[in-house]
Amino acid sequence: KDGQLFLLVSDKQVATIRGKTVHDNNSNAVLKYDDHSSKMVWCVETPMGTLFTRRRGKAVIVGNCGRGMRIADGKTDCLWLDFTDTTANMGPVDCVKGRGEPKAKEEPVDAPFKICPGCGSKLGTTALQCPVCGQEFDPSKPAINDTLSDANILSKAVFNTYPVKRVTYAYHKSLKNQDKPPTLKVTYWSYVNPIISEWVCLEHSGYAQAKAIRWWQSRSDVPMPLSIDEFFDFNLADSLRQPVSITVKEGGEWPELIRCHFEHEPETIA
Repeated sequence: KDGQLFLLVSDKQVATIRGKTVHDNNSNAVLKYDDHSSKMVWCVETPMGTLFTRRRGKAVIVGNCGRGMRIADGKTDCLWLDFTDTTANMGPVDCVKGRGEPKAKEEPVDAPFKICPGCGSKLGTTALQCPVCGQEFDPSKPAINDTLSDANILSKAVFNTYPVKRVTYAYHKSLKNQDKPPTLKVTYWSYVNPIISEWVCLEHSGYAQAKAIRWWQSRSDVPMPLSIDEFFDFNLADSLRQPVSITVKEGGEWPELIRCHFEHEPETIA
């Protein structure tokens, strides 16, 4: 109503254009993944490097800053161009956390506004003239600061590469949630000390299972077992290739396995 346009960002796999839910059978317009390559999709690249896609009235804007955070041999620097104050206000990109679900009785947040200096009326931030007293506002935008910002793009995390001397496998069952399927605990060792562990979800479904399939296919030529018990019953640990080294992101609350390096093979993301 006051000329404001809000862009809400969500990590949901399916987005509803209007309405409360995609399951209420009210013919909502829905954004979701479409694997039909025969359908025509208009895709335009903007001067900022983002992609603007549109099909049948549905539009999506996709950024590409994630490429600069993928480490690779021989690449040590990334040119980060932020012509807004997003980096300074939101903080390092690897520290941004999504917001939780709003509380049921949470009070609505008022839209941004400005006060008219002539009569004190509350106006939208884009208003050029006060409808009450006729006060006009300068439409010119503030000058862009021509100095470089010292805002940190990434946190103070450190990426270390460790040689892997051996890998151990163990059956793991969550103590907090007994209803969850067990996982395969994989621990990477450098000499006598463990470096880091990861949990492979062989018995899960959805994204966790897809990630486990990629993990298995990058290490073995035999079919992936359907359970943790099958993994140990058939001694399938001997079929897994062992990485010669791993890259670990450290400095945060928990270390994170970033990449596994295999001998005579392309690097595989963990």
